[in-house]
Amino acid sequence: MMFVKHRSRGLMKRSAHYCHWHFVLALPYWMRLRAVPAFTGCERSPRSANSNDTEEFMRPRPPCSPKPLNQRLTEEAGVFRDRAEAAPDAERERLIKLARQLDTAANIEGWLSSPELKPPS
Repeated sequence: MMFVKHRSRGLMKRSAHYCHWHFVLALPYWMRLRAVPAFTGCERSPRSANSNDTEEFMRPRPPCSPKPLNQRLTEEAGVFRDRAEAAPDAERERLIKLARQLDTAANIEGWLSSPELKPPS
């Protein structure tokens, strides 16, 4: 196990696999409930935690290449719609509203990233 020195927290275990979704895991539980579960984006395997090679941990990893935002938003909207089918009335309305918001965000993202979009002149 490798330890790293942190300014305010002393010695901490260094994660064998660090990616942007670890930020979500650091949130309090009640905030994680509202986090979008399919937004992890990275699907690569973790580094070997049993490795004695310290160079492996010191070498920076290339950034993960997640799915496009438009695709992640539409997939998550589908997940919310599936969950809404089995949910009670109040929860169903909330999940359907979230799915609509994600669809709207995907449409807006598509408009903003379109090649026809030109800056105002």
